[in-house]
Amino acid sequence: MRTKTDQLAAGVLSTALETIGHVDLTPEPIAGLQATELWFQPEPNRASRARRARLGALGRMTRSPCLIEPFRETPSLNRIRDSIGKQLALDRAQRVALTREIAERQNLPPGWLSDPDGPVASKLLRYRTPPALWLISAGRPRTLLRGTTMKPMRGWPRGFWRSELPMEAVRLIVLSDLPVNRDTLLLRLLSRGLTFARAVRQLSALASTDWTWRIASAPLVALHRHWQRAPAELPPASAHPGEEPGEEPREEPGEEPREEPREEEDMSDILKQLDVIYARWEREMLQRGAEQGRIDALRNTLETQLEKRFGALSPAVQKRLQRARATTLARWLKYLPDADSAEAVLRR
Repeated sequence: MRTKTDQLAAGVLSTALETIGHVDLTPEPIAGLQATELWFQPEPNRASRARRARLGALGRMTRSPCLIEPFRETPSLNRIRDSIGKQLALDRAQRVALTREIAERQNLPPGWLSDPDGPVASKLLRYRTPPALWLISAGRPRTLLRGTTMKPMRGWPRGFWRSELPMEAVRLIVLSDLPVNRDTLLLRLLSRGLTFARAVRQLSALASTDWTWRIASAPLVALHRHWQRAPAELPPASAHPGEEPGEEPREEPGEEPREEPREEEDMSDILKQLDVIYARWEREMLQRGAEQGRIDALRNTLETQLEKRFGALSPAVQKRLQRARATTLARWLKYLPDADSAEAVLRR
C-alpha cells in the first residue's frame, strides 16, 4: 500500500470480498513488477446471491476473477500504465501455467506447448479472456478518458467506464461521479474529500446490525486512530489528490492537467464524523465483550453440570454448546434437572 489511507481501501475491500471469495493483497511479484494491490477470485460455494447482493455494485463487478487497484486520488497516466502492466504480466503467467496443465493432462510430448504464444497454445486458449482490471479513481483521469477507447458502461451506474477493446478488459470507476445510494456506499468510502465525507455520514446513520456498518466501521476506526497518533499526516484541504501532503501540485511531463472532483475537502467535518463512528464502535465492542462474557459463563456452567450428570460429552454436544447463544444456553440450563441425557437437554 502507498499510504496509511490507502490501507482503508484495502481493509474495506478485503473484508467485504472475503465473504464471497478469496482475496490476496500481497501476491508474489510477477515478471519483476510490484505486487498488485488486490487479486480476487470468487468462490461459488461462498458467493450466494444474497451475499453478493449486499455488496451492491462491488458484488456485481467481482463476478469473475479480477485485479482491483484503488486510488484515493486521481492516478496519473503513468500509474495507470503500471496497473495495466501488472494485469498483462499476470495474464501471461496464467497462460503459461494453463498451457503446462493442458500439456500434462493430454499427455502431449514435451515442447509442444512450451511456447504460450505458439499456434497450438493459441488455439487451445483462444476463448480465454484476461482477468479484468478495475481501476478505482477519486476523480476523472481526463487523459485516459480522452486518449483511449474508454466508454460509459451500459446498464451500470454513472461513473463506471470500460475499454471497448474486448481483450483489454480494463474497467474504471470514478468515485466522485457515482450516485449517492446504498448500492455504491462501499465504493465511495474508498474516495476522499466531500465524496468520502458524505459516505462516512451515510455509514454512521446505519444500524449496528447492518452488514455494511460491520464491514466498514473497523477500517475507519483504524484510520481514525492513525490520524490521532500522527496528525501531521492529515491531508490538508488544499492538497492535490495526486500528491503527497505538503507537496505542491505538479503535472507529469507530457500530460494534460488532471481533472479532480469539484468538491472541497472539509477535514474538520470528516474528523467529526470519524469521532462519532469511533465512539459508537467502542461502545459496541464493550457491549459485545460483556455479552461474550455472559455466554462463556453460561456455557461453562452448563457444560460442568452436564458432565456431572451424564459423564463425558460427545463431540456433537460440545460443538452445539460452542455455537449456542446466551438465550439458548439459559433455556437449556432451565430444562437440565428434568432431562435424562445431554442430548435430551439440547433438544429443548
